[in-house]
Amino acid sequence: MTLPGERKVETQEGANVEGDVKSQGDFIGRDQINISGGTVNIGTAPSKDVKTLQGPPELGKLRWAVIIGGIVVTIVLVFVVYFYFNVRSPQPPTVALLTYRNRYVTAMDNEENRDWKLKADAEVIGDWEKFELLCQDDGRATFKTYHDRYVTAMGDEENRDDRDWKIRAEIQEVSTWEKFTLIDPETGKMMLCRNVTEQLEEGAVIVALKIHDGSKYVTVVDGQSDWELWAKEAKSLSDSYKFTLVPLP
Repeated sequence: MTLPGERKVETQEGANVEGDVKSQGDFIGRDQINISGGTVNIGTAPSKDVKTLQGPPELGKLRWAVIIGGIVVTIVLVFVVYFYFNVRSPQPPTVALLTYRNRYVTAMDNEENRDWKLKADAEVIGDWEKFELLCQDDGRATFKTYHDRYVTAMGDEENRDDRDWKIRAEIQEVSTWEKFTLIDPETGKMMLCRNVTEQLEEGAVIVALKIHDGSKYVTVVDGQSDWELWAKEAKSLSDSYKFTLVPLP
């Protein structure tokens, strides 16, 4: 006989009903077991110790999805910003140019007839001895001075007195004359500007500076010319044509 609110389980005569049922985990904590022949009637009232587990409501699932999605978007944005400012657009290095005489190159101003000239007679590094190394798309380099002007190799085309291959820093925009090819003095081969900037992270780099016409190099003229920098032809790159780029903080 099956009572109201009970379930009926068929079993064989003489079977261990309690052990069989509990091993399946179906009726633990039931209030009542009635045995009549081969039929077992089990009450359906749950035990007070048994808790009903329910899944999270749909609103809760949606809330967790929004939170996790927000975290993922934030992480992606952080990496994008870091990549843009630290990988794609690194800050150009600031360097000093040290000559073979252990003197630093100075970018003069235009006061007192200094004429924006570059000289190599400074023993310590000040603002005028600092140059910002800017890499161009073609692999060449430009040097920006403290005065916000660019180092220029002015040629003597058209026989103009102000274009005598003397190195100056008066131009405020980059054109052909402001671009220098960085040369390895030992091999005579071009050094890409971006490779040099990477080497500067490890320490100083020795270079020669070939000007835009491809036949002249920047050199330090002896004391009779006040240690000025000029562009001259060179069959070999002697010490006066070598400059050590010293990385500055």
